[in-house]
Amino acid sequence: MEEVWKKYGIRSFDILIQIHQNPRITTSLLAQKLGFAQVTIEKDIKKLKEDIVIKRVGLTKAG
Repeated sequence: MEEVWKKYGIRSFDILIQIHQNPRITTSLLAQKLGFAQVTIEKDIKKLKEDIVIKRVGLTKAG
């Protein structure tokens, strides 16, 4: 996890900790807990997904 903190920063590291504690957490709740805008959280998660640090498991909202 230290590699993530060094490469992506403390905010992304905090996001990963929150997701680890609650895999079903929403971006709006992450934003509220961490004190950042939801769009900022979404951008960080998108980058983590692109770099395969995290991946979605299960169905999407659409199906």
